[in-house]
Amino acid sequence: EKVRNRKKWDLLVEDDNLVDLIEASKKVGGKSKDQDLFRYDSDSGGDADLKAEHINQYIRDASGHGYTAKNFRTWAATWKTAARFAKVIDADGDEWIDGLKKNSALKKLSAGGEISTSTQKERQKAALAVIDTVAGDLGNTRTVCRSSYIHPTLLADWENEKFAEKWEAAGKNRKIAGLDRDESSTLYYLSDDA
Repeated sequence: EKVRNRKKWDLLVEDDNLVDLIEASKKVGGKSKDQDLFRYDSDSGGDADLKAEHINQYIRDASGHGYTAKNFRTWAATWKTAARFAKVIDADGDEWIDGLKKNSALKKLSAGGEISTSTQKERQKAALAVIDTVAGDLGNTRTVCRSSYIHPTLLADWENEKFAEKWEAAGKNRKIAGLDRDESSTLYYLSDDA
């Protein structure tokens, strides 16, 4: 059980080793129910907690840039949105939707096997349905996901019927080492190379 932004989550962890580590971390520093979940034994022998500020400092130090965890969430939301917009346009069938979180609106739109995007209203419905799935991945609401995590160019291009052409052009570029095809295409899409 986890609470994020006053929203309760129930998480299922299927990795036995990870479950053991989480359970062991609860015992560090005492048995108080209000203690931080992630605590560890410090080099000095005391117990210490791990907070977002520690993670963000590690990311800044490791990258040599001013990145934070939000940058990674923003990138994930952006490339997933782009990849899912592309699937809406090109996919045969709706099997790709089955594994997505918060997929009910997409499933409803694809009831005929294909999601229509020929009118502005249909594009808006498809965009909201895609954003719902990305919000599900992030554990956010649609509004927060759209306003804080998805690059606005993608949304504007989708609304203005520019997405398909730009995505196709971006996909013709070579795959970038360390990124998968969708991530590479998204990076090209958002750069001047597309």
